[in-house]
Amino acid sequence: RHIALHPPSSWTLADYGEGFDETLSALYPGHPEVAELAWLDWTLRAAFNGPDSPELDLAGLAEVDWDRARLVINPTLASRPIITNVALIWQALEDGEADPPPADRLPSEAVLTVWRQGLMPRFQTIEFVELDALALAMRGESFGAICAMLAKSSAGSEAAAAQAGAMLQRWISEAVLVALA
Repeated sequence: RHIALHPPSSWTLADYGEGFDETLSALYPGHPEVAELAWLDWTLRAAFNGPDSPELDLAGLAEVDWDRARLVINPTLASRPIITNVALIWQALEDGEADPPPADRLPSEAVLTVWRQGLMPRFQTIEFVELDALALAMRGESFGAICAMLAKSSAGSEAAAAQAGAMLQRWISEAVLVALA
């Protein structure tokens, strides 16, 4: 079905799987995990082949004016809303488990992110508020603007500050954040 609907259009067959998750979604609407697994597989491969990014200069972070700092997000970062435990299934398969968990719906929709850290593609499930923070960063908004957005969606400024700090620490340690502008 995918071949009939999407004849090759690129100079390389490496691009041929693009959109396969959408084909699977149409073919198996009662099994969203199938399309989500296909998207994860495709996106991990794309992240591996994606552009390199600089290593963040950790020594200079103490001097940063965080209210004005603009965060440069890893160019391989991709995201997709998910409704199943696709990340757990993939990890079990990756770990060689004989019995991966059965497909199951999440209690609420989440976001699956994929990026490359060094030479290793990575993935993680995040909440929509973190996706909103990443989107602000990718649009060139300051870290101060990200904190302001979190303060509006959080239970107070202290909770927002803790949330912003935790996100920033993880983004730095996992190479989601690659530079400051």
